Amino acid sequence: MINKIEDNCQYLAYVHAIVHKANSAKEALNIGRRFWSTVMQKGFVLYQSPELILPGHQKITKEILLERAPFNWNRWGKQGSEFLRGAELYRADNNFRLAAFLLHQSVESVLKAIIQAIIGYRVQMHNLSRLLRLTLLFTDELKEVFELNTTEGAQLYQLLQNAYSQSRYNSSFDPDGDSVRILSKQVTKFNQVAERIYKQYIEDIKC
Repeated sequence: MINKIEDNCQYLAYVHAIVHKANSAKEALNIGRRFWSTVMQKGFVLYQSPELILPGHQKITKEILLERAPFNWNRWGKQGSEFLRGAELYRADNNFRLAAFLLHQSVESVLKAIIQAIIGYRVQMHNLSRLLRLTLLFTDELKEVFELNTTEGAQLYQLLQNAYSQSRYNSSFDPDGDSVRILSKQVTKFNQVAERIYKQYIEDIKC
């Protein structure tokens, strides 16, 4: 459904579709999920079937933001840093296959951290491209780290994307050391940029 929505809209506008069952939305609103409350408060309803009745949304206060944002960042951001540290250990041991796998895991974790901390959307996917596109709701800086407008950047990002499945299911997957080294530098920068964006977000809330 997501692909069909985005494909049909591509000639009109750039669209990033998020699709959930109605029951998921109801449950999220009932327990005060930040993302859903914000959508209902600030979004526009283009169509709602007559039989669909959604619960009222809760007001998201500064206190709620300062409580939930650090929780999400500490949960996933710390994990992302640990994955990066593990990747460096494997790279030093010339195990580029597992190094690439952990670099993927690092980026995925940090993307989950920054998305859940800033917009409160509970991430349940492993697709780096879709996660990266979600960050465009609040910054272009994370996407720019990978230099996707260059041939080398696009190739390295493709390696990063494929590392998850290839490392697990393809015994012949063996990326070269130079590519993993450059990719490691990019992921290190990516994590640093994400942390800076998160800290600035917290400071802006406190102001």
